[in-house]
Amino acid sequence: MDEFRFDGRVAIVTGAGSNPGLGRSYALLLSSRGAKVVVNDLGAGPDGRGQIGPGAEAVVDEIRSAGGEAVGDGHSVAERDGARAIVDTALDTWGRIDIVINNAGIAPFAAFDEITDRDIERVIGVHLMGHIWMCRAAWPHMAAQNYGRFVNVSSSAAWVGLPTQSIYAAGKLGVVGLTRSLAAEGAQHGIKANVISPYADTLALRTMLASANSEHNQASGQTPEVVAPVAAWLAHEGCTVTGKVLQAAGGAVSEAYLVHGAETEPNPQLLPLRILRDRDRGAASIAMFISAAGMSGVNLFLTYYLQQSLGYSPVETGLAFLPVVAAVMIASTLATSVLTPRFGPKPVVPIGMALAAAGLVRLTTLEIDSTCTTHVLPPLLVFGAGLGLVMAPSMSAATFGIDPADAGVGSASVNTMQQVGGSIGTALLSTLAASAATDYLAGKTPTPDVMAQSALESYSTAYWWSAAFFAVGAIVCGLLFRRGAPEHDPDAAPTVHM
Repeated sequence: MDEFRFDGRVAIVTGAGSNPGLGRSYALLLSSRGAKVVVNDLGAGPDGRGQIGPGAEAVVDEIRSAGGEAVGDGHSVAERDGARAIVDTALDTWGRIDIVINNAGIAPFAAFDEITDRDIERVIGVHLMGHIWMCRAAWPHMAAQNYGRFVNVSSSAAWVGLPTQSIYAAGKLGVVGLTRSLAAEGAQHGIKANVISPYADTLALRTMLASANSEHNQASGQTPEVVAPVAAWLAHEGCTVTGKVLQAAGGAVSEAYLVHGAETEPNPQLLPLRILRDRDRGAASIAMFISAAGMSGVNLFLTYYLQQSLGYSPVETGLAFLPVVAAVMIASTLATSVLTPRFGPKPVVPIGMALAAAGLVRLTTLEIDSTCTTHVLPPLLVFGAGLGLVMAPSMSAATFGIDPADAGVGSASVNTMQQVGGSIGTALLSTLAASAATDYLAGKTPTPDVMAQSALESYSTAYWWSAAFFAVGAIVCGLLFRRGAPEHDPDAAPTVHM
């Protein structure tokens, strides 16, 4: 494969003075491939105050020492005239501007009702308005030459929400809307605009989080250097996409989407009510909905706990969940081949719900120094066994004895209940967990230890609510399912087994 080059291109990278830092890595990579770079940085701390890092000139020296061309700039992106001055630096030095990477940012920690008006203005000024002013300053020059690349920077905080970062998240999601509109407008001018949502061990993170977090990031390869190629590709003339949002961390790249469902006229025949009027099928659908909602507490928040509290890598986290898969498979096989044919779903599913709830309740006792083998694995196995007893009989009961003409709709309703339950569970538990963390942080100084404990509070809250989902499910399913094993109808559609 030919090496991507930027010979003859002029790039501006804002917020590029920290070491280690994402902006610095972008600037170094572009310059090593032939680009002339304006290195912009104010040298401010991650909350926008004080001074950290060597600043823009140190990065300029690195580039020049390696044989590249670069100039430093100390103007603020948060001001219209400052953004124009940054672009003028490129024009006055090299006569053109081809690439803008809007990396500058600040992130003061503060609860929504405690952050000062001035800090709100500063955060929005740097993140959202900084992007607007920089893109606006460079736009006419790019349009005139019928070529340009904007690489705007967002954050996962804009998608999942983080306590004490509400204004930051608002600004970062605003960047996504801005970029998609610029991509649409820029198509006729040869301008492409995309968003990168990076995560890496940077100087800013090191000043905000505990040292163990930095050590984990480095050990798992989450460094700025492995993110830089993604930004460079988006900035290259060979980039084939525009209006996209790419998440990059530790060498992994994924695309984030904003989804809008198209409206359709309601059709009552899409889901004939006779399917759900049957008690067993109705109970099975409810069981699938509740189990999918409750699973969010484990899938999402236990992953957070393993990676952020215990310092597991993504691979180690995946391996930690393997015993759960085994427990689900064993319990599912036992339920479908032995228990349900003999006793029916009425006792089996509620018992599974109760086991899942018990496992989740045990997870609420986890501490920052808990171990996976001793404290996480046992409740996970109990949860997995319970889940297997719930899902296999429920999926079978949801389609058992159904009319062949309704078989497709019946199967689809099972999948729909799972998807809807999972979506609602994720959204609800995320909201409750974020509220718990915010409540814990109220009136406290956000030190690394306090932040770690607030995260643990949010996880415990999610586990408690997930356990409550399963407890309610045990009662509802115990009331709705018929007694005894279901009788097979030879004219019915084949039963679906998991």
